[in-house]
Amino acid sequence: SCLLILIPLSRAADQTITCVSGGCSGIQNSLFDELSVAPGGSVTKSIEIINNHGETMKLAMSVSKNDLTDDDFTKLVDVTVNTDGANNRFSGSLENFLISYIDLEKLENGQHRLVEITLSLPDVGNEYQGKQAKFSFDVKIDQEVSGDAGVGDAAASPSPSFSPSPSPSPSPSPSP
Repeated sequence: SCLLILIPLSRAADQTITCVSGGCSGIQNSLFDELSVAPGGSVTKSIEIINNHGETMKLAMSVSKNDLTDDDFTKLVDVTVNTDGANNRFSGSLENFLISYIDLEKLENGQHRLVEITLSLPDVGNEYQGKQAKFSFDVKIDQEVSGDAGVGDAAASPSPSFSPSPSPSPSPSPSP
């Protein structure tokens, strides 16, 4: 007889933000790098937020468009934001995402929250083959602790870039 033991593996977050009493920090590089995504494909990146503040924190993600955003594709690209694997926090166009304030709820001291951001390129016509959709956005985590007068911020600057591939490509191909 054979005994098979399956051990669940948790996927490490792409970036980690740690919040302490002095503020939040941790994102070193772009969350999204250059990507080649086939029409109909998507890419998901994650941020793990760790509360080592000593108190419960209220988390939110404030998204804003910056100068590198390519407005031609903001209506085409769909964005979904989930927390802890399931709770849908945002679903809509990149255009709407870039003006959103997304509630990520309270996070108890010592707890972690996984935030997953998925960018999807719908099946687009041949006029987009060979073109690049470059856009960039800033993500800010607001921490709000009861009793604090101010708000501390952790800023992240993901810089995604989509390159639509010819339609037959089966899956997205993120670069390392």
